[in-house]
Amino acid sequence: DDGAEPADVRKQKAAEYARQVMRSAYRAAIGGIMPMDDVSFTHRPYPIAEIRNVFRDRSFEAMRRDWPDMTEAREFKNGAYKRSISMRTNAAQFQRVTNNVPVWRELSRHIETPEFIRSIMDILEENEVDIGVSDVRPIKYRSPLNRLRRPLARLLKRNYLAARMEFSAMPSDGGHITPHTDMPSKIMTIVVNIDGQEDGFIGGTSIVEPKDEKRIHNPSNEYLGFDDVTELRRVDFQRNCGLLFIRTDNSWHCVFPISGPAGGFRRSININIEMIR
Repeated sequence: DDGAEPADVRKQKAAEYARQVMRSAYRAAIGGIMPMDDVSFTHRPYPIAEIRNVFRDRSFEAMRRDWPDMTEAREFKNGAYKRSISMRTNAAQFQRVTNNVPVWRELSRHIETPEFIRSIMDILEENEVDIGVSDVRPIKYRSPLNRLRRPLARLLKRNYLAARMEFSAMPSDGGHITPHTDMPSKIMTIVVNIDGQEDGFIGGTSIVEPKDEKRIHNPSNEYLGFDDVTELRRVDFQRNCGLLFIRTDNSWHCVFPISGPAGGFRRSININIEMIR
């Protein structure tokens, strides 16, 4: 016996080393603006991570300073009381902001890279979070090829994932989002607070559960009223901190009506990773 390791052990170690190298490459690709290196998971009632110091200080200050004008933003009053600029709801305004403002251009480009999605998937793997999706193929949300990929995804059962970004602003006079579990095509959401308690905003994101146990399983993402749920936990708004939600059939969450400076808006960046189907 010459003490040499068995071939299968050497192969396993080599594969793990290759994964670590790739992880480092993915993190380096997005680390200039969004390092994601302070993440803490809990797994009940579903996987949720608190993230601290989401953005680099210089980038975060630029985001606070160069927040887009929300006067033309889409206003939600059904299921939520907020304003939004996103790739999905008002693409032209979103593109003007992300094309013309350096910090938003940098962030939006990072989010649309395959490396961003792979880095998030690596964080999930490190924390033993299984989203039930294998052979992930990251793509750009705004790619013209997606029209072809959607039928291919259904035909060949391919798992195309894309990330999109939203500027969200909740009015201080009761801005809210009613209890829901997120739409089935969504894999996860990352919500990063631009404003928090430091700015006088009282409120947070609440993990909730329906009082009627027959409503806990919610695959179609029906919304409930605030009186229909019990709050299990609340994470208060804090600057440059965020939450990562894994979408499940029981991933109930909401924002109860908030308060804050008169005429103000509690701002956040929402990043959604979705299945392209």
